[in-house]
Amino acid sequence: MPPPPAPAAEASVRRAAQRFQRRFGRAPEVVARAPGRVNLIGEHVDYEGYDVLPMALAHSVVVAAAAVVSDSGDSDNSALKVTIVNANDAMYDAVVEVTLPSGAGTLLLQRRPEAPRAAWTNYVICGVLGVLDCVNTTAYQTPTVVEMLVDGDIPAGCGLSSSSALVVAAALAFAAAVATPLAIPSRAALAETCRRAEQRVGTLGGGMDQAVACLARDGAALHVSFATHPATATPVVLPLARLGLALVVANSAVVAEKAVVTPTHFNKRVVECALAAKVIGRGCALDAWRQARMSRLVQVQQALEKVSGRPMKPAELRALAETNCRQDAYTREELESVLQVALDELFSDSPAALTVIATAASYRLKQRALHVWSEAERVREFRWACESGDSGSHLGQLMLESHRSLQQLYECSCPELDALVECAMKAGAIGARLTGAGWGGCIVALVGKSRVLDFTARLKLSYYDRRGLLFDAATVFE
Repeated sequence: MPPPPAPAAEASVRRAAQRFQRRFGRAPEVVARAPGRVNLIGEHVDYEGYDVLPMALAHSVVVAAAAVVSDSGDSDNSALKVTIVNANDAMYDAVVEVTLPSGAGTLLLQRRPEAPRAAWTNYVICGVLGVLDCVNTTAYQTPTVVEMLVDGDIPAGCGLSSSSALVVAAALAFAAAVATPLAIPSRAALAETCRRAEQRVGTLGGGMDQAVACLARDGAALHVSFATHPATATPVVLPLARLGLALVVANSAVVAEKAVVTPTHFNKRVVECALAAKVIGRGCALDAWRQARMSRLVQVQQALEKVSGRPMKPAELRALAETNCRQDAYTREELESVLQVALDELFSDSPAALTVIATAASYRLKQRALHVWSEAERVREFRWACESGDSGSHLGQLMLESHRSLQQLYECSCPELDALVECAMKAGAIGARLTGAGWGGCIVALVGKSRVLDFTARLKLSYYDRRGLLFDAATVFE
């Protein structure tokens, strides 16, 4: 049984309920809460099938909801109307009403009537559609109106998984409000449902964020494995108290919203990894390289291990990238010449990937594969270090190596994140790295517990004050 909510969590739930009451004139039937997360190590590897090691934050998204049977006399008795508002009107001034016909759970997310700053509501609708994917859509009493109010304290676009937390909280709130018997037998299954649902916004993401939101344990990080479906999660107790250390999160103040960076940044990396898998698979004479089941780097590793009958060593995997992929970027035409197939054909089942192919001028394959395979090994080492009584300096070194790989090989950092990591190291951190997808957002730093106050003061001077940026408890926190 999960632990009872902390006082701060209880306060956020009460606040959302009160705001719902003021907005809709009645109390909500349910209030659902999902936490944000900070990823300690294992960046951009979940969608490649490799393990990650994140932990939940106290920061969360809260969704209050209630359902009523409409008396509007609407002749379409199969319609489900969802009204979505945000408690923060000043920043998210959208009131969106969506009508979902029977069977809408099987539809792709469609753009709704224009509303200022309404993109965040896409994630609420993803949660709703995720629930409808799992149930008989006639199970709710129709016609029904579901009112939903979104609240929370995870800053948007800062790499702490506000969007995935919103999908999970919306799914939980919607399911409870319509009193639908869910065909979701476990928290792990809920995480997988929300992972699939969130892909409706066009992001080719993995399942880390949803897994943390659904499976996090109090006082522990989470080792999430994607070797099975749904993913499995094992609590990992960090040796912070024993080593006298603390984790500090710092926001670079560069906003990197998924909706903005997805086509040209995030999804392009997913496509580059898929292309690397196919080029390496073809180079290794693996028959399945052309098929969808070899579109992730972990599938190349698994196929080679099946052939050889033994586990692949990290150095062997890195050698595959070095041998089969060139240093320079490939053009589309060059890749089609190497693979002897049109890229449109390879990705014909993925509209999001086809969007990347239609716009990308070049692809770096060696660098992406080298990052994924080295990062997967760092996750293994980090967990081993946590559980074996290893030193804090080793943990810090792994974090710093991770950042350098993200910066130089995966190219998902930015000048501000790099500067913030350097400032953190000069301020006394043992290790630091960007956390989240990158291109903005936050870093996480490993700091001596007794030095946290001095560390944050130095970080304020060296990074925030020099740039004239706001510095408060929401910008840098332990």
